Amino acid sequence: MPPLSLRRLVGALPQGAVTSLTEGGPEVVTGVDLLDCPDAVGGLPPGLLLLGVGLDPGGTAAGEALRTAARCSAALAVKTPLPAAPALLEQARREGVAVLAVDPQVPWSRIQHMVGTLLAAPSATVGRGGERPAGGDLFALADALAAIVGGAVAIMDVHRIVVAYSTLPGQPIDDTRRRGILSRQVPEDAVADHLDRELWRADSVVRHHRPGDLPRMAVAIRAGMDVLGSLWVAFPPDGPAGDFEAALREAAGVAALHMLALRRQIDADQDSRNQALRAALDPPRPGKSPPGEPSGASAGLLLPGVLVGLAEASVSPSPTGSPESTAPRTRKGSPDAPAPRTRTRSTDSTAPPNPTGSPTGSPDPTASPVPTASTAQTPRPAQTPPPAQTSPLPPPPVPTPPPTESAPRTTPEEARRRCRADLLRLLDLVALDGRSLGYEPAAAVIGGRLYALLPAASGAAVPFGQLLDHLLQRAYRATRRRYVAVRTDADVAPPGLRIARHDIDAALDHLDDTGAEAGLYRIGDLRADLVLRRLLRTVRERADLRTGTAERIAAHDAEHGTEFLTTLAAYLRHFGEVAPASAALHVHQNTLRQRLRKAERIFGLPLEDPTLRLLLAVELAAVQGGPAGRPHGDGPLPGTR
Repeated sequence: MPPLSLRRLVGALPQGAVTSLTEGGPEVVTGVDLLDCPDAVGGLPPGLLLLGVGLDPGGTAAGEALRTAARCSAALAVKTPLPAAPALLEQARREGVAVLAVDPQVPWSRIQHMVGTLLAAPSATVGRGGERPAGGDLFALADALAAIVGGAVAIMDVHRIVVAYSTLPGQPIDDTRRRGILSRQVPEDAVADHLDRELWRADSVVRHHRPGDLPRMAVAIRAGMDVLGSLWVAFPPDGPAGDFEAALREAAGVAALHMLALRRQIDADQDSRNQALRAALDPPRPGKSPPGEPSGASAGLLLPGVLVGLAEASVSPSPTGSPESTAPRTRKGSPDAPAPRTRTRSTDSTAPPNPTGSPTGSPDPTASPVPTASTAQTPRPAQTPPPAQTSPLPPPPVPTPPPTESAPRTTPEEARRRCRADLLRLLDLVALDGRSLGYEPAAAVIGGRLYALLPAASGAAVPFGQLLDHLLQRAYRATRRRYVAVRTDADVAPPGLRIARHDIDAALDHLDDTGAEAGLYRIGDLRADLVLRRLLRTVRERADLRTGTAERIAAHDAEHGTEFLTTLAAYLRHFGEVAPASAALHVHQNTLRQRLRKAERIFGLPLEDPTLRLLLAVELAAVQGGPAGRPHGDGPLPGTR
């Protein structure tokens, strides 16, 4: 690998990924390696950047690592938050070793990959004065090569995107090239040639001639061990007029410099969009914004767009443990059509109430259904238990298996770290797959959830619904965990980003509370549930919105051992019909009628009054618990506290 000064190497890496802590040797970096076995480092050449994988910068092993780096004339990279520990800095200066601080959120594999790529082609990103690499842009390179070889040139990246092509008049063209240029991606029927194993593994030029197409020559575009794309030349039907393999290899080397610069620009743009989305969704508290910067500014975002929130599903996988049983279930039908609400109703808890005034069970045809806590029609859980069987004897106890050493318990802190690490992996996945499918997404991980903004005016051929289903499947394959995603129904403009996040958080809370199956949901399909959660939360918090009847009934039940609370709730929940309500309570119909008459007498409840029935249904739902209404999704908007 060509050498590169340590200062220029750090400057070429993404901003914030690596920070120089101390000055020292070496001045020039010749390679990168892992510091996983200090005894074997002595045989390595000088000038390496050693990656301290698993090294605690505050522990005793850090001192030994610094001494090892000093003996080998190497620099040392450690993961540490800033500012770094003074003891580490003091010892590094004493040993004369240059120490780099790596962002703890950046994987070591990514650091090793980026450093290796920069060392393979340093001029691609750190040219003198910041000028572009010599030779113009990729389109100019394609035209120049086409003029030399007498063919039509196309340059593709590894994601099948046509990044440049020659535009000289009179050049040969066939249907595959025409469709690829018009769609700016490799046609589906030519993907097999694009992914040809011989092309990606070989350093030499490969020849292709598919029936019905013009003959072609192709070469992989590489930077060190990193494959950036491929360069293809289509020739007239009689083939090339000479030996142009050397010209293609030289052009591929020049294209690598341009593509590295293009990749860095794309990464910088992606980071800028991600930071803008985080600032818009999670603005600083009032008074904490930097001077001159409005809180929650959305500058840099491509708006309007669809906002999506993603969180890990709370339902445990099927006992079979097969991928088919744990993979997220996606909606059927049109990829971007409004998904139907997949809900279950039971005669006990999910039928919408229509309270009536008659204890005998005759429904009031003029009464409007009033949702209660149990009537919030929640999304269908992944596993629905069978109905309970009545039996005179209690079921036998299920023995608890003894704990095994093979399945250690995970602490909450370990679970949070694992969740965040998975979401950071998914953040990169959303950016990569979104761009490859024609979008310019912005993504941010906030509070254990991933948010993504997909611009509406992307011109992508893949609709939103299909893209989101694809991302959910990819998330499962990448982490082997199941996720629920909630998207806005309409495009979100800048003023509505925080409100959209507020609704998405409430929806994710609701899906978590109800054990919803993994998959994609729309805010509009959950709107009634979200309104009910907020209504019950408000009723619970404000005594002036309650008559106090539900509290008196609950206190009476607690003191006398009666069951008026559950009786009235079941009666109102089942439209005031005695038969289904008594079946849900497992009592005789006459028993239910007697309880209702006693409740009317003891608590002064005129059940024929529709206003009282409405208020009682809401208060009973609030007293019985109902939707949790957690502050994450139902509290004040972010940044307003």
